Amino acid sequence: MADDIALASTWHPRGETERLARAWKRLSETFRAVSIVVPSDAPCAQLAEDVGAAREQLVSAPDWSRGRYEALRRAVESGAAAVEYVDMDHLLRWIETRPDEWHKVTETAAHTPFLVIGRTPQAYATYPLAIRETERPINRLFSSVFGQEMDLCAATRGMSRDVACMLLGESTSAATFAVDTEWPAIVFRRGVGLVYLEADGLDWESADQYQSTAADAARQSQLAALYDRDPENWSFRVRAAEGMIRSGLAALGRCQCEQRPPEGRADAAGES
Repeated sequence: MADDIALASTWHPRGETERLARAWKRLSETFRAVSIVVPSDAPCAQLAEDVGAAREQLVSAPDWSRGRYEALRRAVESGAAAVEYVDMDHLLRWIETRPDEWHKVTETAAHTPFLVIGRTPQAYATYPLAIRETERPINRLFSSVFGQEMDLCAATRGMSRDVACMLLGESTSAATFAVDTEWPAIVFRRGVGLVYLEADGLDWESADQYQSTAADAARQSQLAALYDRDPENWSFRVRAAEGMIRSGLAALGRCQCEQRPPEGRADAAGES
């Protein structure tokens, strides 16, 4: 076990149930508690049975746009001294492809007040251009504000229980993507140091959907090209990026703006 740490995760099941079942023993041995939040229309009881989880470890979100917030809340309620947040599709790929790296990062998360985990250049290069090009201004802006180069958009964080409680009290964003910038902005504003590291295991996970195991590089490349051919993906990513920038600035107290999830993708929670 990586000391006293809980896992908080959101999961929109897209054919990963068998993979999660295979990983469940390792998750249970690593974390003091596991809290996985799924959309309200997901069959929680059946999913919990299929992966070998206890019913209270896998719950539906009353509001999927606040799924990450709900996962964090449940992890805090476990009483663990620290929390690691990772989207489940990312986590499964990470465990399957680079388990030693994942375990080392989790050990670091257990002892760091607030840890931002980003993607190495190698990992980032596997993503579609529609994602990379629209995330670039987000990372540049907030890296400048925080005073260090960071990839903020991988939705992977480690934090102490105290910091998690602070975020639960101050996070107001209504868009799940927006916590990528909102959470570190709140922490920065409150004077908690941001520690940053990068992981190869956070390469593009969407290529794994409905696969029995993590996709290889060829499949990643093929599906990334297909993703980029759809103008709606570019449009969605632009809207999501705008929301993330506005949310982060609002959390810093630099603008007053109402946050809305980007239209057209109600299933966006936990997808990168």
